Amino acid sequence: AQLFAEFGHWEPCLKAAQEARALSPARAVDLLLLQATALDNLARPKESLTVLREAQKLEPVNATLQNNLGYLLLEQGGELSEAARLIESAAQLAPNNGSVTDSLGWLQFRQGKVSAAEATLRRAADQNRFSPEVRKHLGEVLLAQGKVREAVEQWERALAYPFPDRA
Repeated sequence: AQLFAEFGHWEPCLKAAQEARALSPARAVDLLLLQATALDNLARPKESLTVLREAQKLEPVNATLQNNLGYLLLEQGGELSEAARLIESAAQLAPNNGSVTDSLGWLQFRQGKVSAAEATLRRAADQNRFSPEVRKHLGEVLLAQGKVREAVEQWERALAYPFPDRA
């Protein structure tokens, strides 16, 4: 399942994760996270949310789990206060994790804290230099502040990372 995920093959990843779960009653949080990620990438967010809630019962203080669940709630229009609690907790547990810092910055932006969001997303860009998602979010925040040229630069970087051979 992990190997399929590395190459973005989400259907076989999901199938392998489900088969692994069927083989054992043990519920490893990492396997549940992988299954939830596959479901999310297959545009099945409600099922992903269900799997993340199952993982949350097993390991409520897991930074990656809290971040993924909080971000999914944020993106799916879930309870903003719950998303904030989860993401802020993840940020305390993993302050140097670029993905978590990105989620925190995006949360701040959604809360209307645009200046704080810019600072947080710049830190996320330093922590995770080649993340298109961080660059995309930073561009959105910059655009909201009227910094159009810099926003476009961030979006160009976001596009360059997944396609390094394209001009």
